[in-house]
Amino acid sequence: MSRPPLVSLAADLPLFVLALFVLGMGNSLLDVSMNAHAARVERAYGRPIFAGFHAFWNIGGLAGSGVAGITASLHVPIAIQFPCAGFALLAASWWAISTCFLRGADQGQGQSGFVLPSRALLPLGVIAFCGFIAEGTVNDWSAVYLAHSAAASPASASLGYFAFSIAMIIVRLVADRMTARIGVARFIRAATLIAVAGFALVIAVTVPAAGILGFGLAGLGVSAIVPLAWSAAGKLQPESPGRAISAVATLGYLGFLLGPVMIGGLAGLVGLRLALIAAPALTLVVYFLAPAMRVPATVLAASPAS
Repeated sequence: MSRPPLVSLAADLPLFVLALFVLGMGNSLLDVSMNAHAARVERAYGRPIFAGFHAFWNIGGLAGSGVAGITASLHVPIAIQFPCAGFALLAASWWAISTCFLRGADQGQGQSGFVLPSRALLPLGVIAFCGFIAEGTVNDWSAVYLAHSAAASPASASLGYFAFSIAMIIVRLVADRMTARIGVARFIRAATLIAVAGFALVIAVTVPAAGILGFGLAGLGVSAIVPLAWSAAGKLQPESPGRAISAVATLGYLGFLLGPVMIGGLAGLVGLRLALIAAPALTLVVYFLAPAMRVPATVLAASPAS
């Protein structure tokens, strides 16, 4: 929980890279453990609530960037900002563990942590991979695209990712109720088409307003892909949801890592505008894999009680 101070106190590049490595390891462990426990909470709750947890991840990201902007404008040193962020994370985690977590060991606790996706989990891993590629593309390239391909001002260029993030929050807050009403496969297919339409608008109409709107539509579509894939993984392997989620997350984060690099490489060959086509093309793969997110009733019935 004290990972952020290591980054701020690194005196040279090797130490900085090492600190980021430790930060990444800690973040992945925290991420998988939180989602594994969220799967247990969802199972105990008796209805879909998983996407709502991820909405608060986006809310926290926007809040964190806002606080960082304010502290930067006040010229607060990074060496103070990061330890404060680490302390806030430590305090919030301690409070959650003490007051909010379900008691007792999670299912699968104590088993081997390393696992490759099974045949049932592999489609979910591909879904997460494609979803994370779309997220990573918008995260890393939306502002660059709006500034260079749509001639947006620096302030307007930043609104693409802002619209994407707000759209993700909105959908993740309502996605659970919608999937309970119409089914997860139908919801994911509709969301995929919306995401593809958003990217198509960004690519086809190179003006700032259209780009911002398009990235917002992409956020509406992409938002629920990853959390619902992780939720399905936990349900498909209820005896060890943490291992299932970690297997799917491995492929997912690979997409988040490779996606922006892939877009950058393609941009060097064909230009950024054409390179962005890769994101909706891979997102469309989710449409055809959506039935893999259905969890058979027999599996749900056999799920261990919490």
